[in-house]
Amino acid sequence: MTILNFPLTQVTAAQLEVIYPLTRMSRIKEAVPHINETLKVYQINTLNRVACFLGQIGKETSGLSLTRELWNPTAEQERYERDFDQPFEKTNKRNRKAHDLGNSKVGDGFRFRGRGLIQTTG
Repeated sequence: MTILNFPLTQVTAAQLEVIYPLTRMSRIKEAVPHINETLKVYQINTLNRVACFLGQIGKETSGLSLTRELWNPTAEQERYERDFDQPFEKTNKRNRKAHDLGNSKVGDGFRFRGRGLIQTTG
């Protein structure tokens, strides 16, 4: 059974329901216009491109369920926060990562956590 027909100009909620079967329809319907706009803007219009894009956003969002990065914080996420107990040094991994991301205030790592379908951080 073919879920997607080509040439592809947009996806439907019904197609995404098959691709992400554990996701609530309300979440799918909320994502459809954003996905279709992205397909158009970035010319994601071949089977391989669409498959890769839908697979990536499925991974980033746990099947469209999460549009905000979970914050525990993990050991990696802790590096996004400035350590104000110590001055910035290249040898201090925590400060280095926060500095590279431009996080200069306490709480910037959390404040600028990943959001959206592609959870870009920093």
